[in-house]
This record gives sequence, C-alpha cells and structure tokens, in this order.
Amino acid sequence: MIRWALLIEYDGAPFVGWQTQQNGLSIQQVLEDAAARLNGGEKVASIVAGRTDAGVHAAGQVAQIDLPDGWTEDKLRDALNFHMKPHPVVVLRAAPAPDGWNARFSAVARHYRYRILDRRARPALDQGRVWHVPHRLDVRRADDIIEITAEARSFLHHQVRNIAGTLKLVGIGQWPEARVAAALEARDRSAAGPTAPPDGLCLMGVRYQDDLWSESQLDTNT
Repeated sequence: MIRWALLIEYDGAPFVGWQTQQNGLSIQQVLEDAAARLNGGEKVASIVAGRTDAGVHAAGQVAQIDLPDGWTEDKLRDALNFHMKPHPVVVLRAAPAPDGWNARFSAVARHYRYRILDRRARPALDQGRVWHVPHRLDVRRADDIIEITAEARSFLHHQVRNIAGTLKLVGIGQWPEARVAAALEARDRSAAGPTAPPDGLCLMGVRYQDDLWSESQLDTNT
C-alpha cells in the first residue's frame, strides 16, 4: 500500500463538516467513497490535517489515504476528482507521503483566513463565503472586505471564529481595544465575544517539515 498526501479545496456550505456524521453528507464521506471506487469497493480510511466544521471552506486542506500501488500523482488526482463529482470537493495535488508522515500529527502550522464584508448591501458574488456585517467596522480593510489571518500549530474549537466575533465588537465600538487583551489573559471562553458564523472561514494551508509537493506538481491543470 502507498500512503498518499492530498491537497484539497472545497466549498463547505453543502456539508455537515469534514467528519462523517449521521445527520448529513460530509467531505470525508465524499473523499472516502471516491477512494473506495479506486480500491475495488473496499473502504479507504482518511486522516485530515484540520476537521473543519459545517459551512467552513478550505483552499489548502491536507488529507491522507492509503491505496494499492499502481497510481501516478496525476492519475490519482484526476480519478478522485472524477468520482467526487458533482460535489464541490477537488483534489489539487497528490504526492506519495514520506515515511512516518501523518496528515494531522506531522503538521507544524495551520493557516486560516476569516473574511468580513462590512457594507450595507448583502453579498451576491461572495454569498456564503463572507460574514456580512451591514455596519462599517473601524479596522484596516481592502475596500469592503476585512481579512483576519491566523496561523498556529493547532487551534481550539471555534477559536478563529471566536476571534472574529470578538474583533467585530471592537470594530463597531461596542468593546474598547483593551478588552480584547483582557479576554485573552482571562483564558476563559466566556470572557470573549460571540462566535462568528462559519461562512467567512477558510483553511488556507497546512505546513509540514517535509516538502510534499514537488515542482512537477505545481501545475494543477495538467
């Protein structure tokens, strides 16, 4: 068996999250069902770098699966993508994993982005991919979009969304800036602001000590 590292992007809106659950379709189920089609119908288990919640997106999620020998990087990527249609889940790159590598435990950093659209008009093109706040926020921006970026080895459940919800209170003037520092020092979830909705959150990438993606993998259109 060969262990494969997969770089994946997906729209989290139609799913109950990454992890397989009884109450709806998960991204994990879509991937594992596709992998089973390449394994004679036998179940293929996956491990993922970050278990995103319902409605959370990914531009650079990383997962691992084990499959019998005989696949090339390009053919595996294309075969998985074919069997995952029409779901909004796509493998961008595939590479054989180094010995002992684990998608979750070998990760040294995870990078998230949270986007807020703070204008009166609701989003059309970005519907489902931003938190729409119909009030101007007093923070740095790119036009009508505010981006919050966070990178760490690991995160607590809802941590980035909690940060976004807290900063929104500062942006509308409901909290002074000093209260954010006090909330962090308290190390108590109840001291922070509300949890922002999942729409604006995207897992942008996962870093590892090993370079998983060779130069030949950089062109995702081949």
